Amino acid sequence: MADIRQAFPGVAGFSTRNLGYIKKFVMANLPLILQHPVAKLPETSQEAIDVAPILDNAENFEQLFLRSVLSKITWSHHIILLD
Repeated sequence: MADIRQAFPGVAGFSTRNLGYIKKFVMANLPLILQHPVAKLPETSQEAIDVAPILDNAENFEQLFLRSVLSKITWSHHIILLD
């Protein structure tokens, strides 16, 4: 966690609990964020999704996220949905 705080000085929200929520959020919503490359994802019946190759092929992940419907929901609402 110290590495994240060093990489983003002055940015709050990197508690152990929040990092867990961030991971859950990405794993649950990555197909919605990456709508164009979604055809490259494995079938939903498979348990694990290796997101690294998908993210490597995403030109600008932040822009993809901002265009998705997920960016319109507040973080606190995402946490409620994840719990």
